[in-house]
Amino acid sequence: GMTYEALGCCNNDEIQDRCAVKNARKVIWAIMGSENFNSQCALTLRESLRSGTVRLLQSDYDCAEILAALTGYNKLNPEEKNLFKMPYIHTSLLINELINLQAEQKAGTSTIRVKERSGMRKDRYSSLSYNIHVAKEIERQLVKPKNDMNTMASMIAYKSPIMY
Repeated sequence: GMTYEALGCCNNDEIQDRCAVKNARKVIWAIMGSENFNSQCALTLRESLRSGTVRLLQSDYDCAEILAALTGYNKLNPEEKNLFKMPYIHTSLLINELINLQAEQKAGTSTIRVKERSGMRKDRYSSLSYNIHVAKEIERQLVKPKNDMNTMASMIAYKSPIMY
């Protein structure tokens, strides 16, 4: 029974033009998956996990100590406690999903295809890999290269000429 405001697309003008509300807040990122894009996202996810730029929560089995340390947690009813446990449960489900994925490299290319096994899903994997891609895009937009002369001069080393 609640009506929400319209949301717009911030990275794809064609999709943004479909929005009937022209001044809608641009917060949706459109992902147009392709073989190369999905491969790049898979490689970026793997590297992000390896380098530690993306760290996952502990499993739902290990969260009891963390949650018990929160002030007032033990006074909550079971439904409220479950709300605090859900991120850890979803992390465990993501880890199981990642473990059950199969990856194959296309012959003669560096393209990787990630597939789920029969009866399995890869929704959490896709969500995580696409969101890492969006985060990296936003990071690229926010970090602007410096082009002032002092920076350029410090990059170039001059050697005085030898006089004979």
